Amino acid sequence: MDEFIYVCFTFDADVSADVADAVSAVAASYADDGPVSLTDGSPDPEAPDHAARPVSFRVGDIEYELGIGAPEMVDLDDERTAWVRVFGTDFHAPTAGTEAASEHTDTLVSLVAATYETLVDDGCPVSYVYGFGPTEVQMLRDGAIDIPDEQLAGPGVEALFWLQILPPARVSAVGRDRLLSSPAWRVEALSDGGVLLVVYDAPDPWIDGDSSLLTDMMAHLDMEDPHEG
Repeated sequence: MDEFIYVCFTFDADVSADVADAVSAVAASYADDGPVSLTDGSPDPEAPDHAARPVSFRVGDIEYELGIGAPEMVDLDDERTAWVRVFGTDFHAPTAGTEAASEHTDTLVSLVAATYETLVDDGCPVSYVYGFGPTEVQMLRDGAIDIPDEQLAGPGVEALFWLQILPPARVSAVGRDRLLSSPAWRVEALSDGGVLLVVYDAPDPWIDGDSSLLTDMMAHLDMEDPHEG
C-alpha cells in the first residue's frame, strides 16, 4: 500500500498561472535539485500553461511532488486545488528514526506555511489548507471519512485533520482565541490573520503513538471527530 501524505491548497476561484508560479517558487526555494516550475509547458498545447503535469523535487533525501487538481480520494474542486505529496514512511519514527522523522515533519510544515504566506502576499488568497496523513489518506480512499459538505461550502470548520491552515474568515468563524489556545502540537498565527494548526508532531499518530489528541482538539473546538462514525 502506498502511504502518502497530501497537503491540498484550495481556492475560491480557478487556479491561475499566478498561483502555479507562487507554489512553484516556494518549492524551488526548498529544492536541492534545481528549479521547480508548473508553468514550463503542458502536455496539451491547447491547455493553459499552469495545466502542466505534476513536477517532482527533492528536499534532502525526500522526494516531493507538486501539482494542480484535486486528488481522487477527496471531494475538492479539481480546478481550484493545488497539492503537495510526499511518501509517508519517511515521516514515521519506526522506519525513518525519531530524529529524521521529526526533521522531515518540521520541513514539510515549514514549506506548507511558506506556501500559504507567499500565496497571500502574491494576491492569491487561499480558501483552506488540508493536510492528510497516510492513515487519513487511506480512510478517505475507503470512504471511511470525508470532508463535511458544510466545511467545503465554508466559511466554517466542521472537522479537523492532521494539518490545516484556516484563513481569517475561518478563524473568525471558529474563534481566534479558542484556536490559539488549542492543545495542538503546533499552533501558529500567520501574517494575514490566518492560523496554522498541526494536531500531532507526526503525520500518522496511528502508527507513531497516541492518537487521542485529535479527540481532545475536537472537544476544545466543539467539533465532531471526522474519524468516528
